[in-house]
Amino acid sequence: MGILERKEREKEQRRNDIIDAAERVFLKKGFENATVDHVAEEAELSKGTVYLYFNSKEELHFAINLRGMEILNSLIQQAYNPDKDAIANLEIMGMIFIRFAEEHQIFFSAMLHFESKSLENIDKSLTNRLLEDGSPIPFLVKLIDRGKKEGTIREDLNSHLIVKLLWSQIMGVLQFIFYKKTILEMFKVTPDEVLSGLFEILKNGVRKSIS
Repeated sequence: MGILERKEREKEQRRNDIIDAAERVFLKKGFENATVDHVAEEAELSKGTVYLYFNSKEELHFAINLRGMEILNSLIQQAYNPDKDAIANLEIMGMIFIRFAEEHQIFFSAMLHFESKSLENIDKSLTNRLLEDGSPIPFLVKLIDRGKKEGTIREDLNSHLIVKLLWSQIMGVLQFIFYKKTILEMFKVTPDEVLSGLFEILKNGVRKSIS
């Protein structure tokens, strides 16, 4: 291994160590309360060293979001079943998303955080990674396109719009289930009932009508 290659690997390892520390800090303190100083202390680095890799706390947030998106993207693609139609696969993807949110609280929280944030101040190399191969969105758009061709998904809506609507609905309902449990208890509704109803509504919304 050459000197430049070794230095690049060491740099990438240091960057990942900082993200690991940020995950622990944000999970304990929350995104709003955590600071770069907290992350530096957790990583046992100087604040200046952290800023060599990330320009702001927002970039650290985004790096965690990107890591979560890449994990979710991998899980979704692994779960894809070419022997099932697009509607059935969408339901599989929905279940994967739910399990991901339950098992990876910090990543789901990061996604929620960035749903309401502007990306204008984030390094373009990070946002490009998300758009190019980090997000499951392109894969899901291809799945919708496949469903249109096979005749299971309605053709009158833009595929990107369908995916964004499905994504937003699932994100919103999961946020409701995780953080509004008291309301569910008030109305005597279980999380499973909410999710079952959501899937039926979403499937019926995108399914092509049979004349």
